[in-house]
Amino acid sequence: MANETTSEVLKYLDEMVQATRAGKMIWRRENPTTFVWATANRGKIVLQRTVANVPTQMGRPPQRVSRYVLLAMDLSDVEQLQLQSTQGPDIDAKLRNLYVEIESSIARRGLDFLKSILPG
Repeated sequence: MANETTSEVLKYLDEMVQATRAGKMIWRRENPTTFVWATANRGKIVLQRTVANVPTQMGRPPQRVSRYVLLAMDLSDVEQLQLQSTQGPDIDAKLRNLYVEIESSIARRGLDFLKSILPG
């Protein structure tokens, strides 16, 4: 990925973190490691975490490493963009940050719901 394209991607990932934190992007959990944010008339964004066993030095067990994949898809579920944490440390850090922010946002909504249904 060219440097200017990477810079633009990093900017958009930062904007997604901010929008998630501000409650402007409401994500749903598709399964334990996948989140989806969808619009009614544009498309959706999918963020998934996978765990890979990465070889280490001889004699040591493989290290478990989280990796992230972000897909931007149109209304027909055709992939328009794919980002992977393996594309570089900056992209990995931003995808990880977004994933953590989404988890936090969903947990907060769950706690708010729990509070709302408890007897007052």
